[in-house]
Amino acid sequence: MRMKRKIIIGITLAALIACPLFAQTDSLEVTQSSEKIIIVTLDPVSEDRLASIDDSAKPYSLKELFQFPKGLDSVNLGFWIAVAALFFGFFTFLAQKKTEEHTTNAPIEVQLWKLKDLPRHFYRNLVCTCSFILKFRAEGEEKKRKHYPSESNLKKLQTLPDDIVLPIDVDKKKKAEDNAYKYMHELRLLLRNYNIEVEVASEHLAKKAISDESLKQDFDNLLFKPIQLTKSTFDFERALPKGGEKHLAVRTIYSVLNEHFKKLKIATNFNLLFSTYASKYLDDLLANDCTIFDDRIDNKGGVDRSVDNLLGYGYEKESGEDVHRGIIISEKDEKKYEAVLSRTAAIKEFGELNGFVSRISSIKDEKAFASFYKDFYLSKEKEISEEQLNSAYELYSHLKPYFDYIGKETWEFHTILKYILTVDAIIEIDRIGMVNYA
Repeated sequence: MRMKRKIIIGITLAALIACPLFAQTDSLEVTQSSEKIIIVTLDPVSEDRLASIDDSAKPYSLKELFQFPKGLDSVNLGFWIAVAALFFGFFTFLAQKKTEEHTTNAPIEVQLWKLKDLPRHFYRNLVCTCSFILKFRAEGEEKKRKHYPSESNLKKLQTLPDDIVLPIDVDKKKKAEDNAYKYMHELRLLLRNYNIEVEVASEHLAKKAISDESLKQDFDNLLFKPIQLTKSTFDFERALPKGGEKHLAVRTIYSVLNEHFKKLKIATNFNLLFSTYASKYLDDLLANDCTIFDDRIDNKGGVDRSVDNLLGYGYEKESGEDVHRGIIISEKDEKKYEAVLSRTAAIKEFGELNGFVSRISSIKDEKAFASFYKDFYLSKEKEISEEQLNSAYELYSHLKPYFDYIGKETWEFHTILKYILTVDAIIEIDRIGMVNYA
């Protein structure tokens, strides 16, 4: 709309410039207080008119005043001025249009930041998914079918394509950047499909008569997609100008771990692990390196499949078996991959969280845990009470498998992911609302 207005204004100005030159008026009279009056006319002055003018006033025609070149009169001059005005107006319109397109599009840096933040976002989605599945299946709920997770818990998982894939400027003449449009389109479709799957799962859970197999498929979709969608952004990021980061799989691993430790450091989150229901889940799920995780939550192995795809991308297209930021990715079997992290090297990657991660990964007994709990979650001015001490000891007994694993010198990403998912899902469980079947 603003463009059209500018064009109309340009044409109007051109017309205003040209119209007086096309006019056939007799004269323009200028009166002033000086002794000599100059009368400027657009046309030659007649002899009769000359006789009626005072000798003190000198008449000039516009042609005489400006001394037009031979063959160029006022009409021709007006025409060419109008053409020039239209010409410059048109190119002003094109320049303004291009400027507006650039100012409405997002900077490439913002798009890159969105993609870099996506692993954190999808990890939270994965935590919430594990949490509502765990709560739905608690105490045989899946078979009793008295309650189901609130639709709001599921629909919050939806990720709008326009929030992730922004309108950006890329150079279509460059093949690498032109590919960005292809990846943008593909990513939009993948996000749309994910949202549809969330919607379908929400509708299925609300139906008491839905089959267990249908729900297992819905759950598998929602458990598989978060890490898979993260991996699907890598080619898009690489096609963008300034998107030259080489080790995106490794970056994703650290984004996930960082999100876990960052949330765990918040006292209101950690204190939820003291609840009665939490201890039951912790004892059940953390035993034997979370081997029961698949039975309780991930029946079809969606999380493991997505991790293999992520690590496979890192192995085949990024680092191979080179160590990067303390992580080495290797192929265990056909299409099966593992990332092994050095705990010492990993701690240095957590920035301002490295003190917290260093302490929590060094807990070897209940006294060390009580000291850790006091330092990070209680007021430093007060001594830990006997009641708090006993509660800390009890919680340590439930979390011991978690502390034992993160205290190892190396972490395998498949395994540590299930540990942190379990702990984070149990923290989140109290926030999952349940609705009675009609």
